[in-house]
Amino acid sequence: MEIDHLIFIIIYYSIVGFTETEFLRSRQIRENKITRDQALELIKRENKPNFEAIKWYCEKIGIEFDNTIKRINQIAHNYN
Repeated sequence: MEIDHLIFIIIYYSIVGFTETEFLRSRQIRENKITRDQALELIKRENKPNFEAIKWYCEKIGIEFDNTIKRINQIAHNYN
């Protein structure tokens, strides 16, 4: 997965509380390809942020990792 996509996932999840992964897994449940329990287990693993990769990316583009994560976490949430 591309590093910029990982950052997008973290930001999107921080704002709306879900990612494209949930959409994919929901569709697979509706199509009887996987069970709900399987989807939940997959989502738990797939949505886990790869902070080492993000830190590497931040260093490559010249931004501070800690400040970047702090700013992302300060974004207003659209869910409770």
